[in-house]
Amino acid sequence: MAIRPVTSVSFGTHYNRLAFEGRKDRENHRPSYVSNTIKSIPLATLIALSPLNSQNVSAIPSFPESPRIEMVDDNIDILDRKDVVEYKDFKSEDFETRVNLVKDKQNPGAYRIWVDFDCPYDDELGTAGYLSALNHIKYTIVGDDNKQAGTVVFDNAFIENFEHNPGKSYGLSDPKVCSYVNELVKRYKTDVPEKNVSKYLIPRTEGYLTTDSRLSSLQWINEAKQKGQYWGKTLRSWEINTDDGVYTVFACDRDQNSDNFEVLAIEKKGGPTMQVSGIVSSTAKFSTLDRDIKNVDLYQINVTKKGMGEYSIHNEKLWNFLLELYQLPQNNNAFTGVNGHYEYSISESGSPTVYTK
Repeated sequence: MAIRPVTSVSFGTHYNRLAFEGRKDRENHRPSYVSNTIKSIPLATLIALSPLNSQNVSAIPSFPESPRIEMVDDNIDILDRKDVVEYKDFKSEDFETRVNLVKDKQNPGAYRIWVDFDCPYDDELGTAGYLSALNHIKYTIVGDDNKQAGTVVFDNAFIENFEHNPGKSYGLSDPKVCSYVNELVKRYKTDVPEKNVSKYLIPRTEGYLTTDSRLSSLQWINEAKQKGQYWGKTLRSWEINTDDGVYTVFACDRDQNSDNFEVLAIEKKGGPTMQVSGIVSSTAKFSTLDRDIKNVDLYQINVTKKGMGEYSIHNEKLWNFLLELYQLPQNNNAFTGVNGHYEYSISESGSPTVYTK
């Protein structure tokens, strides 16, 4: 039977979850959970595709609001109250927090900020100590083509001298708690170091993020333009209009069996032709002890060329289309489907680190 072309592509706004499975004898990848955003398209609808027209694709699904926090009158006395200049209490579904402005006995006219942090149902999560840092953080997630894939912006206040982990620190990012800490730091002379942290986060081909202080030089794109490569016999091609330009997708035969394809290549208008080595179902989850900050869904496409390494780009609409081709029985291991979901905690330096239990 001849390979059946794709006829239509649905880009809905409400997606089912999908787990990538290893195709044939291909090795499974390691990520621990799956929360993909795309609905599987029945093969019966994927017949005789004409070039796709540009359609609006909804952005990353909206995120649930953080737990509501309100002022309470609970009296959580840890310090000698005579040393406390002012304080405020905050309560969420899971935590109770008291932020205290305290006189610094070693430095007349100066102050310190003491925080009592309690979890009513788990004493091990509670702690108390002085604030050791206040960071204003912005992460910008970019692919190897320097195209933005998402941003994460939040404040992060750190407590030292924990009851259960002396010498370590935990970060709190609740907006109301951090807003009050910001207010105290601006109004009083405190010993809390305050700094702005801005980092680029670059997804690796496995889907996890690494930090960098600068954008890519894009040398790999220039190099790829100079390199030639034989892809095989083109069975079908499609044009995809995306927010990042027009891409042509080529399904190619390399085994003289035109019933299926062994190579999938893409070419952005004005750019190099690259082989698709894999698509990654990826969610980056950022969290601190007291809350989930943000989840960022990444529509990651890994590309390569002979004699070059792998590089990641991010394009939601193109990703959707490649997923449909991945699910076709005519896909003869042309590229992989990888789960790349990771959770990140935030260090006092402001860097995200992959969370491991």
